[in-house]
Amino acid sequence: KVNGILYFTADDGTYGLELWKTDGTVAGTVMVKNIWAGNSHSAPQSLTVVNNTLFFSANDGVNGRELWKSDGTVAGTVMVKDILPGIIGSDPTDLTKVNNTLFFSASNGTSGYELWKSDGTEAGTVMVKDVYPGGNGSYPQSMTDVNGVLYFYASVPPGALGLCKSDGTEAGTICIKSFPTSPLGSPPLTIAEANGEVFFTANIAESGQAPEYELWKTDGTETGTFLVADLREPSATEEGVSYGSMEHGFIYVGNRVYFTPVTQSVGSELFSVRNYISVSNISVVEGDSGTTTANFKVRLLMKEAGDVSVDYATVDGTATAGTDYISTSGTLTFPPGTTELTVSVPVEGDLIYEGDDETFSLVLSNVSASSEVLLLNDSAVATILENDPQPVVSVGPASIEEGNWGYKNMNFPVSLSSPSAVTVSLSVYTSDMSANGGSDYESIPNSSIEIAPGETSV
Repeated sequence: KVNGILYFTADDGTYGLELWKTDGTVAGTVMVKNIWAGNSHSAPQSLTVVNNTLFFSANDGVNGRELWKSDGTVAGTVMVKDILPGIIGSDPTDLTKVNNTLFFSASNGTSGYELWKSDGTEAGTVMVKDVYPGGNGSYPQSMTDVNGVLYFYASVPPGALGLCKSDGTEAGTICIKSFPTSPLGSPPLTIAEANGEVFFTANIAESGQAPEYELWKTDGTETGTFLVADLREPSATEEGVSYGSMEHGFIYVGNRVYFTPVTQSVGSELFSVRNYISVSNISVVEGDSGTTTANFKVRLLMKEAGDVSVDYATVDGTATAGTDYISTSGTLTFPPGTTELTVSVPVEGDLIYEGDDETFSLVLSNVSASSEVLLLNDSAVATILENDPQPVVSVGPASIEEGNWGYKNMNFPVSLSSPSAVTVSLSVYTSDMSANGGSDYESIPNSSIEIAPGETSV
């Protein structure tokens, strides 16, 4: 609809399927233009309004299917640009308005189907980026405007499906995260805005297996892209259809996201996701001195109109507070509109080999909010990655005067290059050189010695 005029496609039986308009009266319902002269069909598709200009794709029978625009007059209904010269045409699809720019997918015959944009002029109709370099084409689809940013799916190397976004520039067109594809293909994929945030469907099955599409959320960054709900069930596939796969869109109503997945137990039914707080496992390299920081990301699934608070505290695992990390506790408060906060825990660095990696947990409790907010998981584990090398064992020379009778002990110094937090066990035995065991010295069979934690010699 443009300035109170409704545009549509229709076939009057004389001119084929063409572009029409109506003001709601019989007299005001007319064909705009017979784009493919005669009774053939130009078949206008993807009618989209940008800045009071109607854009669409059509085939005039000479240039193939290309991008057109109309101001509602015969003279003002023209092809914007012949992107792929010849009868085949560039086949523009998925026309989408973002701010004052039209985005669409088209093929110029060289790069394959890629992301394009247009300001309504020939010069201003250009490819935004060759997302899949070469002639393969990224086949952008499911283009969606979320808060003035274009989100879309695209094929990305090597043979994956990427969730991408664009601000209309080459540098600002990036793929946020890639997901496996399936030889069985995929259902129509959905990207949607809910309460000002981006929700989408993506495959979580292994590459080459039947697809299992689930509900995800993104803030436009890879680290801020995460699985919201996993409805898979054991052995839940039938004839290549994966239960738990998303088949329809989703909508935000009353602090919940509603969607209709397919599950083995109930089939296709209406589900909802309530708002929740979650925290994820992390890892951090220990360091050799001072402190490093273990940063736990605590997420609120959806924005709230009021403050949301949650208490937190660290709990020992194999790591010990005061020695391996500094005990931390407090209360996090999400201000309105905020969905991610960080709890930072100092981790003590040292030069002591500690054997295995060590762990501690961050535990959440006592959620407070003006509306219902659940605690999805109340703890996450931080793994302190051991970065100190194993101590090097060395044995020093020893000497002693032989004497004329009896035995004397010869003491070989055994040492470590650095202390260890765990007991070091060593196998020791003697081996003849110029002296012979049994006549010059008493042989020591294969036996063991231990160096206690914190010690460097024995």
